[in-house]
Amino acid sequence: MAWLSSFDWTWPALMLAFLCGVQLALWFSARRRKGVQRKISEDYFKGLNFLLNEEPDKAIEVFIKAIEVDSETVELHLALGGLFRRKGQVDRATRVHQNLIARPHLSDEHRLQAIFELAQDYDHAGLLDRAENLYKELMDSPLYRKQAIEGLEKIYRREKEWRSAIDVILLHRRQDKPELNESLSQYWCELAEEAIAEAQFANADKYLRNASSVNKESARALLLKGDLAFALEDYSSAARYWQDLSARNPSLIDLVVQKIIRAYRLFNNRESLASYLKRLPALPRGEPSFTAWHQACVDVFGKSIAQKMIVELTESNGITGAAAHLMLAGTKQQNLDPGVQEKTLMALLEKAKHDNLQYTCDVCGYSVKSIHWHCPNCSHWESFR
Repeated sequence: MAWLSSFDWTWPALMLAFLCGVQLALWFSARRRKGVQRKISEDYFKGLNFLLNEEPDKAIEVFIKAIEVDSETVELHLALGGLFRRKGQVDRATRVHQNLIARPHLSDEHRLQAIFELAQDYDHAGLLDRAENLYKELMDSPLYRKQAIEGLEKIYRREKEWRSAIDVILLHRRQDKPELNESLSQYWCELAEEAIAEAQFANADKYLRNASSVNKESARALLLKGDLAFALEDYSSAARYWQDLSARNPSLIDLVVQKIIRAYRLFNNRESLASYLKRLPALPRGEPSFTAWHQACVDVFGKSIAQKMIVELTESNGITGAAAHLMLAGTKQQNLDPGVQEKTLMALLEKAKHDNLQYTCDVCGYSVKSIHWHCPNCSHWESFR
C-alpha cells in the first residue's frame, strides 16, 4: 500500500468536487422546474467521461457545445474553468472562460463572474496587461470592485508601479479599508527610496511624511529617514533615526549598526559613539556589522575593555547560536591564564561572526538570508525578524 502515500490525489479530489457540483446543479434545476422531468444532455456525460479519462481538450469541446443549448449549466462551466486553473492548466481554464463570455444570452451576473475568472487566468499566466484591463472593467461593479482593486494592487506591486498601487489603494480606503495602510506606507517608502537614489531629496521627504502618516510604526520609514538625513549631511539626525529603529526592532540592528558608527565618526562625536556602543540593544549577527561593531569597541575603549564588553553583552544578549554558547563556556568554565583565555575568546568570536545571518517571517516562518520588506511567501509587510 506504499503507492497510496505517493499517489497524487489532487486531480481525483478536484474531479470529485466537480462531479458533485454537476449532480447538485441538475437537482436544483429539476426543483426549479417544479418536478418536471428535464432531459439531461448526453453531451455532459460524454464530457465527464473525457475528464475521467484525462482527455480535457475533448471534454472542453463537448462542454462548449452543450452550453449553447443549456444556459442553466453556466455554474458548471465556471467550476470547470476554476478546476483547470487550480490544476495548473491555465490555457484550458482561459478557453472555458472566454467561451462563456462570448455567449450572447449570458446574464450580467454570470458575465461579470466569467470576466473575473478570466482575469485570474491571465494573472496566473503572467499576462498582466490583459488581467489589468479586465480588473479595471470590473471596477464599476459593486459585486467585484473589492476583488478587482486587490487584483490591480498585486499587479502593480509585481510590476513596481508604485504610484499606480498607491492610487488603487486610495480608492480601496474610501471603502473604509484601513488595513491597507501598511501596504500604502510601503509604496510611499518605495518612492522615497528611489527619490533618495536620484538625489530628489524634497520629494523623498514628502514621501516619507506620507508613509509615516499612515503607519507610524514603520521600521522601513525610520531607516529611510536616516538615509535621507545622511544624504543631506545631517549626521546627528541620521544617527538618531537609526538608533530609534534598532531600539524598536533589535532584530534589525544589522541594517543600521555600520551606518550609526559611520555617522558618529563623520561628525566627530566620540562621546556619543561610546554611549551607543555601551547601550547596544542587541549584538549584530552578520559578519560585516559584527566586525564593524567589534572594531569600533576596540577603537573607542581599547582592546581589553572591548573584550570585557563582548563577554558582558553576550551574557545578556547572545551573539548567534552555538558559537555564542561555546564562547561563554570557554571563557567562564575553563581555568585558563589570561593570555590563553583571550586567544580562546578571539577564536570563538571569529566563529560567531561567520555564523549565517538569517531573517524569519514571524507570520509564516519563511526564512531568507537578507532582509525582505515584503514576505514572498505570505505577502505580509515588515514581518521579518
